[in-house]
Amino acid sequence: MHPQEALAEHRSKKIALMPPQHYILTTLADLLVGRQQRERVEQLSAGSFGRMVICPQAGKRDANGRTALVYEGDEARGGPRGRLHRSIVLVSPETKVGRSYDLCS
Repeated sequence: MHPQEALAEHRSKKIALMPPQHYILTTLADLLVGRQQRERVEQLSAGSFGRMVICPQAGKRDANGRTALVYEGDEARGGPRGRLHRSIVLVSPETKVGRSYDLCS
């Protein structure tokens, strides 16, 4: 199953995904389009993303009850000001990955 298909099934509530699975599927779905998919995944794994330990820390809860799960590199975890690397979660199928930088660099 392609990551985009799994994410579509998650949005339609056919399958449940925990935030780490949603995170990696979203990351892969962004890379696995068009040509040179293998090269993009190899570039991702060879860069800083491939060395990262995925261990989010809970951030602040927003007015809608959603919590930011903050990953390494986010401004809230010592990354440069304006750099976002987080998942916004609610205990439901509503999960959104926010990233404001190129993972492959």
